[in-house]
Amino acid sequence: MATGKTIKHILLTVMILLVALVVSNETQAAGFSKQKLAVLEFEQSGNLPKDIGKMVAEWLTTSLVETGRFDTIERSLLTKLIEEQKMSSSGLVDHSSAAQLGKMYGVKTVVTGTVMSFDNKIEINARIISVETGSILATEKVIGGSVSDLRSKVDEIADMINQAFPLYGYIVRRQGKTVTIDLGRIHGVKVGMKMLVYIKGEPIRSKTGEVIDEEIIEKGQIVIKEVKEKASIGEVTNEKEYNCVNELCQIRGLKKDEDERLETENRIQEQEEQKRRAEALKQAEIDRRLAEEARKKKEEELRARAAEEELHRKEAAIRAAEEESARKAAEEAQRQKELEETKKAALEEARRKRDAELLKRKKTEEELRKAREEKERKELDDAITERRRALAKEREEREAKERQDAERAAAAERADKDRAAAAQRAEKDRAAAAEKAEKERVAAAEKTARERRKSDDDWRERLRKAKERKAEDERKAAEEEKAKNKENNNMNVIVPSF
Repeated sequence: MATGKTIKHILLTVMILLVALVVSNETQAAGFSKQKLAVLEFEQSGNLPKDIGKMVAEWLTTSLVETGRFDTIERSLLTKLIEEQKMSSSGLVDHSSAAQLGKMYGVKTVVTGTVMSFDNKIEINARIISVETGSILATEKVIGGSVSDLRSKVDEIADMINQAFPLYGYIVRRQGKTVTIDLGRIHGVKVGMKMLVYIKGEPIRSKTGEVIDEEIIEKGQIVIKEVKEKASIGEVTNEKEYNCVNELCQIRGLKKDEDERLETENRIQEQEEQKRRAEALKQAEIDRRLAEEARKKKEEELRARAAEEELHRKEAAIRAAEEESARKAAEEAQRQKELEETKKAALEEARRKRDAELLKRKKTEEELRKAREEKERKELDDAITERRRALAKEREEREAKERQDAERAAAAERADKDRAAAAQRAEKDRAAAAEKAEKERVAAAEKTARERRKSDDDWRERLRKAKERKAEDERKAAEEEKAKNKENNNMNVIVPSF
């Protein structure tokens, strides 16, 4: 029977070691060593529900694991090992018993305590026990009003235990007020967490020369703003010197007493800074008032001198303005007179040119109307003659059209080139044309008259040629008719009668 219990105890111990080994490997793979501890059942006293000590231990285990900072031994394995070792829950509260049990689990720290009820209040006392020495490392206490408050109070206990085992790390980068540290979510870092920034100084030695401590030189604090998997982003606060928080500094989570101390120091420092600023502002205000009085006195003297000078300048300016006004009035009167005469002459010239242009336009329109009427009469006379020649001309027109199409294609090609060249010439000619425009306008009337006379002469010449062509066509038609009659007569003579 004893042998069976021994085997069961050995198997249970091996299982615990395997679980601890797996957790240790995962934590080392993340580059971070978690704190291993065991949470034992809390002893209860007073008017409390049954097994409330077990519930508090379970809640505390869950809260500690959620921080990401601790590896805890599974409660079911603890219960089995307790039964194997014949330990009662009350015996576990003893420091030596807790240390003995911690050594069995391979942990360095054991958390246990009591839950007590008195005066309608519930008090939780937690003790953190060192396995190596069996001494109490720290104690924490919270008081709640009822059993329903216990869950939140257990979370407060977990936060206090978390502060008792601060994180250590390094600043790896700084940009402005923002720093990056080498601790992240897997290390238990959370948004809002405060950390102390420091560097290590000279070692502190005893009289025998043994190193008993190290000097810690505080450089400032950081507050975590963003948490990533293996790193976090923080903001520098309360920096002791300008830009003294850098990549050479280490960081450590603030303990509760340190946080309160630093808050007090910061408040004192802010009060002193406010006092210095107030004194500086007061002295600056005194200096400003003295400077303002000196400035006002100097300004009054300058204003008096400037007023006298301004009075002399104004008198001189008034005289100069009166003389200038009289001169400008005379010039304006002369300019208005010349302008009126120029306007009158321009209006007269414009009126004369407009009357001459209207008379010329009316005469031109009359001549064009008569020419159109004469042309229409001529066209009616020529229509009959043109119709007779139409059939003969169709062939010529088709050939001419083909030639024209070819010429148009060539002309279009030349025109494209000519247009390109003409655009350049036009730009040059435009300036010259503007100068010649006035001369051309004067010569336009004479040119129009010459063109009209030439048009009349051309019309008469075409009319004469048309009459000659008509007479020639009639003569040829008569000769053809005569030739046809002669041919018919010859055929009548040759054809024999049967």
